[in-house]
Amino acid sequence: MARVIEEALVLPLAVPGLAIALALIVTYGGVTGFRQSWLFILVGHVIFTLPFMVRAVLAVMLSSNLRVLEEGAASLGAGPMTRFLTVVVPNAAPGILAGALMVVTLSIGEFNLTWMLATPRTKTLPIGLANSYASMRLRSPAPTRWCSS
Repeated sequence: MARVIEEALVLPLAVPGLAIALALIVTYGGVTGFRQSWLFILVGHVIFTLPFMVRAVLAVMLSSNLRVLEEGAASLGAGPMTRFLTVVVPNAAPGILAGALMVVTLSIGEFNLTWMLATPRTKTLPIGLANSYASMRLRSPAPTRWCSS
């Protein structure tokens, strides 16, 4: 069962960002408040990058013996939340950091998904740069003149 859930979470790797964006628009495009907010773009990026985060965290968690550590903490009287915060999270921290770096890198580079999900009300840097380039409003700074004395 765990393997089936893992494969379902990794399934978006086989789907391009444009297809994910189109599926989101078809599914939630009628919800105007959600469609016109920045959360819509965020959800698209989360769906697109979720498999990378899951793989990184899962690899670290499977390499450590969390069950034994958690049982040891429980035998010493730690509750479920204490065990989670003091045993699981610190042991998963390297995977969380690696996954977060991978997710940020992939999300910054995924222009197509952002382009498709953006609306006139959601201004993002990549969309602003693309619009400036398309309208030929990109300007280079004026050359600096050095004063010689």
